[in-house]
Amino acid sequence: MSTHTATDMKWLKEKQVDNDVMRHPADREAWKKFDRTFPKLAVDSRSVRLGLATDRFNLFGVLNQHRMMWTVNDFPAYAMVSGWSTRAYMACPVCRENITSSWHAGKVCYLGQRRWLHWDHEWREKDKEFHGEKEHRLKPGEWSGAQILEQLNRLDFAHFGTNVSRTRPSTHMNWMHKSMFFELLCWSKLKLRHILDVMHVEKNVFDTLVGTIPDIDVKPNDKKEFLKFLSSVKFPDGYASNIACYVKVDRGKLAGLKSHDCHVVLQRLLPMGIQHLFPADVDVRKEKLSVFAQIARSFEDPICGESFSKKDIEVAHWFVFHNCDETLSYLDKHENMMKQTHLSHLYAKKHRELFPQWFVEYVNQLKASNSPVYTEELYNFAFGPIHIELYSGCHVNGVKFLAGAQDDKLCTQNNGVHVLGGGESTDIEFYGKLTSVVQLLYKDR
Repeated sequence: MSTHTATDMKWLKEKQVDNDVMRHPADREAWKKFDRTFPKLAVDSRSVRLGLATDRFNLFGVLNQHRMMWTVNDFPAYAMVSGWSTRAYMACPVCRENITSSWHAGKVCYLGQRRWLHWDHEWREKDKEFHGEKEHRLKPGEWSGAQILEQLNRLDFAHFGTNVSRTRPSTHMNWMHKSMFFELLCWSKLKLRHILDVMHVEKNVFDTLVGTIPDIDVKPNDKKEFLKFLSSVKFPDGYASNIACYVKVDRGKLAGLKSHDCHVVLQRLLPMGIQHLFPADVDVRKEKLSVFAQIARSFEDPICGESFSKKDIEVAHWFVFHNCDETLSYLDKHENMMKQTHLSHLYAKKHRELFPQWFVEYVNQLKASNSPVYTEELYNFAFGPIHIELYSGCHVNGVKFLAGAQDDKLCTQNNGVHVLGGGESTDIEFYGKLTSVVQLLYKDR
């Protein structure tokens, strides 16, 4: 075994910090209960914990580094690894016979999810918004592995074969077979034995949802427009694959997407692509993203031949003033001064014109009085940038952005920006394209 691999495998025992922050499955109760149940295994930092993924999903990336103590699977595979059928009225392996289910519109529907909410949650008192009843029941009791094993040992399961009746007695409820994992000595002692692969489940939901699109009562052109919309979307590098490759507009099909692409379509594209099909009073929630609140790092060499006027530099410096936490209090102070000395329709203009020079004088006063809030960085910042450079792109928070001219040549999109309004327009959102990256260089201390 590699010394690097051995070091990583001992991290849980030697370097993990227990401060109630979820960074790894070892921070959860299921892992800790395993350590308490098998102290001899837990005390040795070299002990390996094995897990089984039913769809070749590998959480750690290297097969010989698996340390999981459970299976990772989607919902259909849940039945195979647990032995409890995930079909019909008792489809939930957790609720079992305490499940709330009923027949509706030709399908078995599963209700009662509000039982898992906190006892005083507001949704428990709502009835019209759900199935017409309030929910005052507690969540179903949790079965331990030992209780499940005891129940399974009392049941008789038919052998596999073509001539064997598959009809289950009522005493079996939804049990199909006894899971082979119970042959493991530790299995009945685990608090958590199976984990749902959320991305895989989401892909199953996506496939089902997309399969119903041809049956939706909308105009054929609407379906075609939706597919055209999907084929026209461009994403930043590394955000998703080229979804346009999986869209067949003429044939009205969308197929072949990977799990992550299904997630992107469901969470980002579907709400926007079908919003025009909803009534006018239905608002589809939009996610906000403003990465330019973070530190940006330009790449490649500066663009030659570009010059900036004094006005351009003043505009750029004013923008930095409003995006620097250290100057916000000074901006507020000066704005209040302008409100007291100028008319309401003039103070904003005067505030912008006079603040830069006022700030220089104010920082000089701080320096002269040896104020504890004075710093060399604040002094250099007050006097403005000494040089400006133009770039074709930058990295922000690990995301690459490119100027529009260069980005238009690619099949990905890396130039979309979102900015909140300032002043009296703080509730207005502005969307646009990045045309250039300007780097302001201030005097170093």
